[in-house]
Amino acid sequence: MSSGVERKLLKARKLQKIGQNNQAEAIYKEILAKFPKNKRALDGYNQLRAGIAPNRSRLDEAPHEKLQELSQMYNAGRQQEVINQSTRLIQLFPKSQTVLSFLGASYNALKMHDEAIGTYQKVLKINPNFPEMYYNIGLAQQAKGSGIDAIVSYKKAIFLKPDYVEAYTDLGNALREHHKLEDAIISYKKAIEINPSYALVYNNLGALLLKKGLFDEAISYCEKALNINQNIFGAHFNIGTAKVEQEKNLDSIESFTSALKINPDYQMARCMRYHQQAHVCDWKDMAKEHSKVENLGLEESHVEPWAMLALEDAPDKHFTRSKLFAKNSFKQSPLSFSPSQKPKGDRIRLGYFSADFHNHATMYLFAKVMECHDTQNFEVFAYSFGPDSKDDMRLRLVRSVDCFNDVKDMSDLDIALLAREHEIDIAIDLKGYTTNGKSGIFALRAAPIQINFLGYPGTMGADFIDYIIADKVVIPSEQEHNYGEKIIFMPNSYLPNRNDRNISKKILKKSDLGLPENGFIFCCFNSNYKITAKEFDIWVRLLKANDNSVLWLLNSNKWARENLQNEAQERGLDPNKLVFADFISQDEHLARLKFADLFLDTFNVNAHTTAGDALWVGVPVITKSGKGFAARVAASLLTTLDLTELITKTEQEYEDLIMDLVRKPKLLSDIKVKLSKKRLTSPLFNSELFAKHLEESYQMVFKRYFNGKSPQTMVIPS
Repeated sequence: MSSGVERKLLKARKLQKIGQNNQAEAIYKEILAKFPKNKRALDGYNQLRAGIAPNRSRLDEAPHEKLQELSQMYNAGRQQEVINQSTRLIQLFPKSQTVLSFLGASYNALKMHDEAIGTYQKVLKINPNFPEMYYNIGLAQQAKGSGIDAIVSYKKAIFLKPDYVEAYTDLGNALREHHKLEDAIISYKKAIEINPSYALVYNNLGALLLKKGLFDEAISYCEKALNINQNIFGAHFNIGTAKVEQEKNLDSIESFTSALKINPDYQMARCMRYHQQAHVCDWKDMAKEHSKVENLGLEESHVEPWAMLALEDAPDKHFTRSKLFAKNSFKQSPLSFSPSQKPKGDRIRLGYFSADFHNHATMYLFAKVMECHDTQNFEVFAYSFGPDSKDDMRLRLVRSVDCFNDVKDMSDLDIALLAREHEIDIAIDLKGYTTNGKSGIFALRAAPIQINFLGYPGTMGADFIDYIIADKVVIPSEQEHNYGEKIIFMPNSYLPNRNDRNISKKILKKSDLGLPENGFIFCCFNSNYKITAKEFDIWVRLLKANDNSVLWLLNSNKWARENLQNEAQERGLDPNKLVFADFISQDEHLARLKFADLFLDTFNVNAHTTAGDALWVGVPVITKSGKGFAARVAASLLTTLDLTELITKTEQEYEDLIMDLVRKPKLLSDIKVKLSKKRLTSPLFNSELFAKHLEESYQMVFKRYFNGKSPQTMVIPS
C-alpha cells in the first residue's frame, strides 16, 4: 500500500473518531474509487454507514443498539430498511446470527423466499443446531410452494427441539396442504398435547376435519379455539363453512357475520355470507353493501369464484377473481411430463373427474353422452371423489366406462398419480370451482391435456387448465379475452341434453300440486339462490297484472320460502300467489312440469338442467341474455332450438315479452307447437351427435399435443 493511501486512511480514521463523518466518508470514497477492494477503506466506509464507532473491535455479534434499531424497524414493518441496514452490518459482523435472522425474516416478509432461505442457511453454517432456523426455513419453503421441503425442515426443527409447538403446528399445516391428512392430525394433536391452551392449533385441526367432511368434530374443535380466544375469526369462518355443509343456512350466516365483526376486511367471509344470504333470498343486506360486492376478490385477498357468479354478471371481474383464486390456492408444482409417445393408432384415454357420479343434475345431462363414446377410438376412465350412493345413476355410470375409480379417500396427489399410472391423455374437470371440486388434482397435472367442462360455467383462470368447452353464444367474440383457457367452440350448445329423459306415467292433478285449475302458471325451478330482487320485481308485476296467475317455484329451503313470501307481501302481492314445489324424482318432476305455461329464467346465473327439462316437456323458456357464461346458458339452448324469439337483451324486453305471451294465447300456442317440432329434430336433444362433436374436439386437441403444438382456440365443425 502506498504511503499516500496510508496517510489518507489514518486521517479518515481520526475524522471518524471526532465525529467528522462527512469528511471521513469523502476520503474513504476517494480511496475506493481507485482501490475498490481496499479492505480497511471498505470497513471504515461500512462502519460509517452503519453508525458504528471506529474503535469497536470486530466481534461475532453486532452492537446491541444496532440490533435494537433493526428490531424497531422490523416491528414497524420497514422491512426494506432492515434489509439495507442488515446488509451493511453483515459485512462488518459476518457471524452475527441475530442480524442474519432479521435479514432473513425481512426477505420472507417481502415474499423474497429464496433470499430468505439462503440467509437462514448461512445461520445454520454458523450454528447447525439452531431449531428456529430450520423452522424459519420451513416457513419460507411453504410460502413459496415447496411444501415437501418445508415438511423436512419442520421435522429437523422438532428433532432438535421436541417441544417445539409452533413447528408441530406448521408441520400439520404443510401435511394438510399435501393431503397427508392423518399425519397432519397427529401433528396437530401433538401440538395440543404440548400446549393445551394454544387456540390456533385447535382451529387448524377443526379446518382439517372440515376438509375430511367431519363437520360436527370440526365445529367442536373450532369452538374449543374460541373458548380460549374469541377473536380467532378463522374459527368463526370454519364453523360457518361446516354449517353450510349441514344445510344450516342461518347459522352459517351468523358465523360468517361473527368473523366479519372481528375482521371487517375478511373478504372470503363476506363473500360466503352473501352467498348464503342468496341461498335464503335475504337481499336487503346485499343491497346496502352493493359496492362491497362489486370489489370482492379483485386484489390480494381471494374469494370463492363460484359464490360470486350469482351476485353479479361481470365476466371481467369473474376472470380476475378466478386468476387470483388459482394463484393463491394452488401453489403445488405440477408433475413433470415427457413428450407423448402414444402410437397414433392407439385409443385416446379420457379421464372424467367429478364428485357427482350419482343422482345429480350434471349427470342427468351427461350420462347418455358417456354411454355414446366410441369405444374403438376412446378408452374412458371415471374418477369419483363424491359419495358412493349406489343409486340408479351411479350404477349406470359405472357400467358406461371402461374403468371406474372411487377415489374419495385419496389425496389430490395420489389421484393425479393414479391418472398418470393409467396414462390418461385428456383429463376433463366436470366440477371446476363448484362445491366439492378438487382442482388441486389438475394443478398437479393429472394429464398432459386438461379441460374445464360442464360443471363450472366460467373461466377457471388457471394456467393448468388448457381448454374450456363452450359455444359461440355463451362466449361471444367480445368476451373471449375474459377467459384464461383456449376455447373449444362446439357447433351447437355446449350443454349436453339427454334424449332419453323419462317422464313418469303417474297421473297428476293440479290441485295435488297446489296449482289453480284455471289460471296462468309461471314457473322457475332454478335453485332459489339464483333469484335476485331484479327478477322478483318483474315477476311480482306480472302476477299483479294477471289476476289468475301464480308463480311456481322450487322449495330450496324453508328460509328462502319465508323470505320470498315476505318480499311478495312487502310489494303488495298476496304471498299465496307463490306456490312452492318440493324435490321429487326426476321423472315425476318432468311429469308435473307439463302443467307450467311459461318458464321464467333468472339473470346472473341462468337455468341449465332446469331449462333443458322445461324445453323437453314443451314449456317455453323466456331468458335475458347477459354478459358472462353463466348468464347466457339458456340463450345457448334456445339458439340451438331455433327459438331465438324467446331471448331478450334487457329487463324491459324480458318483462314485455312475457306480458305479450300471457295476453296473446295464440302467440304462445304457436311457440309451443314450434317447440314441440324442434324438440324432436334439433341437435339440442341429440346425445349421439353431441358425443360425436365432443370426440372430435378431443381428437383435435390431442393431435396438437402429439405434434408438439401449444393449445389454441378451435371451432368444431357441425
